Amino acid sequence: SGAHSEIHAIRQATLPSAAAQSLLELFKAQQQNCR
Repeated sequence: SGAHSEIHAIRQATLPSAAAQSLLELFKAQQQNCR
């Protein structure tokens, strides 16, 4: 399971900042919709 989180961290690090930003925006929007 340690290797899995390591791969996950590497994937996050290699994500383009634009894609990461849009994912963050989507996550925030979902949190607001849950209220």
